[in-house]
Amino acid sequence: IPRVRATRYRHWRYYCNDCKKVSEGVGKDEIPGSYIGPVAKGAANYLRYKSGLSYYKIKDIFGHLFNLQLVKGSLYGFDNQMRKNSGAFYEEIRNSLKETEFLHTDETGWPNDGKNHWLWCMTNAELVFYHIDKRRSSMVVKEIVGKDYEGIILSDFLSAYSSLAFRKQKCLVHLLRMLKRLEDRFPGSSRVRMFCSKMEKLTKAIIAVKKKQISRVRFLEISGDIKFQLKTLLSDPLPYPKADKFRKKLNKIQHELTTCLDVPSLPAHNNFVERQIRPNVITRKITFGTRSDSGMKNHQSIMSLIQTAGLNDRPVLPLLRSIHSGSKVSLDQLQKPPP
Repeated sequence: IPRVRATRYRHWRYYCNDCKKVSEGVGKDEIPGSYIGPVAKGAANYLRYKSGLSYYKIKDIFGHLFNLQLVKGSLYGFDNQMRKNSGAFYEEIRNSLKETEFLHTDETGWPNDGKNHWLWCMTNAELVFYHIDKRRSSMVVKEIVGKDYEGIILSDFLSAYSSLAFRKQKCLVHLLRMLKRLEDRFPGSSRVRMFCSKMEKLTKAIIAVKKKQISRVRFLEISGDIKFQLKTLLSDPLPYPKADKFRKKLNKIQHELTTCLDVPSLPAHNNFVERQIRPNVITRKITFGTRSDSGMKNHQSIMSLIQTAGLNDRPVLPLLRSIHSGSKVSLDQLQKPPP
């Protein structure tokens, strides 16, 4: 069994003749007044938020594998300390969202003390921001990125995004699923089947042209043709009220289906944010969410730190240890190549 490593710190004490006080230094990686060091605290945070383990299992691992006896209350305290020490970094990520060219956005249910909340995720290739809120409305997005956000919101077809005044791109993979459900709902209608078939071809054409390595001139030609066909198809009414309601909805937002054709760097789907939400979904299934407002704040803050570090290829465990030791972390530091 691995043994607990205890580190002894010897301090020199100095007496100041001016202020009449005794002062002493702090050792490297020392946490004053704590019997548990940054290595153990960082490992506990890692097991909780990176590995998705419950506090009970973390306590069991420390006791049986590391021979370090802890109570669950201590583990929760380590989370509080991590959130406090990295709070400025969490706010830095939030403020950086306003400067992004586009943001993948999605939300999933999150239980807190038996009541349902929503875990929102906003991300791009360099940063991840989580926020847990009681609301599942457009106001959450506006409060996070600001009402004057100049970037593009890439999302699914949730109505909460409809009232946003920002430029938007709808996830075309979600659209393909919706078309399949519509076709299954009206199996006896040739008009509906034909509509779904044509919409599916145009949707897949948008996705395909984004992947092709073709000249800019050729790209513009194909994009113009797709937009023309899309406008023509969506202007033709369907025979059934519910099917036609779906067509009208797409017709109203057809420009949100093709924004990616106007912005070369913008993806046509929202799979990226779903991959960033997945670790939270796994944790939710294991731990059944959080039990307090403090627990929610811990989760959204520490997960934002861990996932952002991962996107920038920075080792998570050494980062957690250094934060517990008192080191300050910033977004610029994470985005630089590791030393």
